[in-house]
Amino acid sequence: MVGKVCVIGARGFLGTAITEELERRGIEWCGITSGPTTKNNEFEFSKFDQEKVISEVEGCSLYINAAGRWKPNTCEGSPGQAIGAMIEFANKVCSFLCVHKAKKFLHLSSAGTVYGEQNGRAHREDDLPTPISWYGRGKLLEEAIYSNYTDSNDIQFVCARITNPFGNVHNAVHGFVDVLLNSVANAKKFSVFKGVNPSRDFILAADVAFYIVELLMQDCSGTYNVGSGVSVRTNEICDFVSSLTGFDLIDNSLIHPYYDVVTNEVDTSKLQQVCESKSTTDVFDYIRQRVAS
Repeated sequence: MVGKVCVIGARGFLGTAITEELERRGIEWCGITSGPTTKNNEFEFSKFDQEKVISEVEGCSLYINAAGRWKPNTCEGSPGQAIGAMIEFANKVCSFLCVHKAKKFLHLSSAGTVYGEQNGRAHREDDLPTPISWYGRGKLLEEAIYSNYTDSNDIQFVCARITNPFGNVHNAVHGFVDVLLNSVANAKKFSVFKGVNPSRDFILAADVAFYIVELLMQDCSGTYNVGSGVSVRTNEICDFVSSLTGFDLIDNSLIHPYYDVVTNEVDTSKLQQVCESKSTTDVFDYIRQRVAS
């Protein structure tokens, strides 16, 4: 499936990686952003209804929602307000898809927060989600709204549940790995949880973008786990960074919040069956390269 692509959240951590992947493949795209942009083919969320945006998006048949406007701690502090805002935005996106007669819609969701704690094995797409946070419940509600709307309007729908992305060169202060490496570079204290050693599936932002565009172009629908398929303990990463750099400003006094998933492991075999085989970038190799540079 090939056509002009509209990326909602085009200037975000994953949105920028996705637009670069589209450009690498020579696929025409336009973007909707949450703030001002200097690019001629990107427009602000607040201008969804303006003529210029409508005209630019007119030729798009494929849509990616990479907008990530809410954070877990925000949802826990004001769950009613946060969930209400999620629903309002999802409805706005659905109206946008209707106006522009979308043929396919790919939504980026969150794997760890939606699935909740692991129960003996890596999570598969057909597992019953048991989110432990309001953020996870909100993400699950978003999935349901988009699934129901696209099913009712004959739009092909893909839900990509992303694990823990890292390594976007345009936004290198996002997530555990890059925040740690920036703390090392600036000799600043880095805090980790006391008495808890979380397990995370880390995947390079560029690898996420590769899989997202593959899922968009393939004749497929449904939910897919998008991750490396390998989980690593965060303490192991801290120890590895310290062994390379001598960094000794790691503070383990941070209180672990009740809504944070400790063990996040996903099964990516369904993704590999649909997409071209690809070796994802190892998080330790990435760390070595960042430290060496």
